[in-house]
Amino acid sequence: MMEMARCLLYEKKMPLKFWAEVVNTTSYLLNRMTTRVLGDKTPYEIWYGFKPSIDHFKVFGSPCYVLQPEVKRRKLDQKADMGILISYNTKSKAYKIYDLKSNKVIIARNVKVAKNGTWNWKLHQLKGQNRSIKLNWML
Repeated sequence: MMEMARCLLYEKKMPLKFWAEVVNTTSYLLNRMTTRVLGDKTPYEIWYGFKPSIDHFKVFGSPCYVLQPEVKRRKLDQKADMGILISYNTKSKAYKIYDLKSNKVIIARNVKVAKNGTWNWKLHQLKGQNRSIKLNWML
């Protein structure tokens, strides 16, 4: 498990302050992967009796845009803030996002992930983003 966490952390060149979230993500992913020891079933399936849904999986460490609810913004404010996807919420189909504006971890459901972009932690800027990401709710 720690090898997978180390790989996730260093592949995205994330700061070590995210080590706990990375280990949490690793555990979440491993519980939803099949294993020969359990007869090609997932630990989740053995525990709960049904296969887990993986439709909500996104690329770890990817830049993303989080929709801000209308009650939290003024008329001309941006509709979405940028963040980094760092984990999954275990209580609902939501994501844990590192909000780049407030430097805090938030839980959000309305998230659009920029699949081709990466966040440069040293320069604090986005590089290689696909400009064709569809963010209809940002307009």
